[in-house]
Amino acid sequence: MNKGIFAIFFVVAVLSISFLCGASVSVTREVIYSGVVKPQKEISWREKINGSYYSGVLTISKYSYTTSQTVATYTGVLYKE
Repeated sequence: MNKGIFAIFFVVAVLSISFLCGASVSVTREVIYSGVVKPQKEISWREKINGSYYSGVLTISKYSYTTSQTVATYTGVLYKE
């Protein structure tokens, strides 16, 4: 009986891991704003990766100014929809 229960838990664990693989991806994205502005600390992000849509909230990691633009770098985790 104990071997049967162990086998069931093992199969459930393996299936859970296989479903979670590819369920999220860490990204770094650059956003260019027109003009010299203070960029948002967090932004919602959605994009298509390898045929599937991923979305999440990205947090600013750095930003800089040029004469006519603000370049902001955001990082975070996107989750498969």
